[in-house]
Amino acid sequence: MGRETNTGSVRFIIRELEDAAHRDVTLAEQQPYKAILTKDLSYLEAVVNQQQPDAVIALNKRWFYMAWHYS
Repeated sequence: MGRETNTGSVRFIIRELEDAAHRDVTLAEQQPYKAILTKDLSYLEAVVNQQQPDAVIALNKRWFYMAWHYS
C-alpha cells in the first residue's frame, strides 16, 4: 500500500469518526472522537507514533464497522 493510499485511508477514517460523533453526541467526550472534533493533533500523532492500544483499537473498530456496513 502506497503512501497516498495510506493518507486517503486515514482521511476516510477521520472523516467517518467525525461524522459518527456528529450523529451521536455522546461520543464527543470519548477518544478518539474528542481529539478529532477538537482538532487535537498531538493526540492523533501519539496514536500513530506510539501505537496507543486503546486508541488504535477504537480506530480499527470504527474502520471495520464502516467497511462492513458500507461495502
